[in-house]
Amino acid sequence: MRIALTISLFFCIINLYSQEYCIPGRFSSTPLFDNTELTIYEDVIYGEDTNWNGNTQSLYMDLYFPDFNYDILLKRPLLVFLPGGGYIIGEKEYFATEALELAKRGFVCASIDYRTGWAVNGSAAACNGDSTSLIKANYRACQDIRASLRYLVNYTDSFGIDTNYIYLIGSSAGSIAGLMSHFMNSYDFDSLYPSANLINSLGMLDSATNTYNTTYNISGIISLWGGIPDVNFINELNSIPMLLMHGLLDQIVPFHEGQLYSCPEYFYLYGPGPIVDYLSEIEECYELNYQINGGHGIYDSAYRIERMHTFLKQLFCDSCLQDTIIDQNTNTLLANTSISLFDVYPNPTNGIINISGLADNNNLIIEIVNIYGSVVEIREEIIFSSTAQINMKNLDNGIYILNIYNKNNKIYHSKIIKL
Repeated sequence: MRIALTISLFFCIINLYSQEYCIPGRFSSTPLFDNTELTIYEDVIYGEDTNWNGNTQSLYMDLYFPDFNYDILLKRPLLVFLPGGGYIIGEKEYFATEALELAKRGFVCASIDYRTGWAVNGSAAACNGDSTSLIKANYRACQDIRASLRYLVNYTDSFGIDTNYIYLIGSSAGSIAGLMSHFMNSYDFDSLYPSANLINSLGMLDSATNTYNTTYNISGIISLWGGIPDVNFINELNSIPMLLMHGLLDQIVPFHEGQLYSCPEYFYLYGPGPIVDYLSEIEECYELNYQINGGHGIYDSAYRIERMHTFLKQLFCDSCLQDTIIDQNTNTLLANTSISLFDVYPNPTNGIINISGLADNNNLIIEIVNIYGSVVEIREEIIFSSTAQINMKNLDNGIYILNIYNKNNKIYHSKIIKL
């Protein structure tokens, strides 16, 4: 009887601990604190290391958290923000709005810099960059992410961090590096990219940027437009809850699978599609948000903040399930559209593309959009023949999107590669 009572009491304590942050009014839609009740530290140095140019670079983070004078909790969940930028840029200020707003809801938030730079040779989307240099840039980012976590855990009392609740939030390159830093180790990188010689040239993942030897565990990942080079790096032992946001038509980081920037020589990625398939298989908690006609960098800050605190609160209250949210306001792209209506060729192209199958479609608007969402070519056509031509010779080499609109607002959508 005493043994049974002891076991019962043990599980009650564990359950109470797991729901420690299931607190009404906290981590919710309405901020619990205002700006004057926050402590904000800017440009905190968490380490330094050699960047891709061979120079020593200091690494910084900004911190936002409820001031101890106004918060009854001495320990709070930690959110670490990892900005994107194609490993070319990666500024901690990118997530300033999200970090500030989530700190006002009761979190400790750290937005970090990491080392960027690689031999991109013009626009990354032009596919002229050095693939090994890109792989090394990603590895350096993973080293810095781990170093930032060691720093934060080392100063847990100063910032009021509960090390049992640490979450990574990354966008684009930051999301890719965040996923890889959690699910992969140094030897995984060397095995996947043997020609890059990463361990010998850059060291182990945990031996860079600073010398703190603290340990930590990641409790969840929020991935905005991210991916991982092999879903098999995720398993039942290291899987954690994930919130994923993505555009179905993202040409930089694929929703399903493909090369980064759709460039044949850049590293391969699996996006949220196959990630969620695997999480479903192992019954791991996740939430997937996607737009049917969304590209890269979708969803505004307000929506991201709302989904972030909602997802995390569900974790705290043990109510996270497996959920998919489709943006119903942007589903006109493929709905009521017959992709077989049109044929676009040659693709890839050196400049001229032909569009056939237009005979029954009058008053078409044809536009070419670059990967950043800017319209670079637009024309209105009165179609009397079955074929039209678009001249792309004046455009830079890279990835483009062809959109065709008719008077009923039906849309044809295709990726075009300009060589």
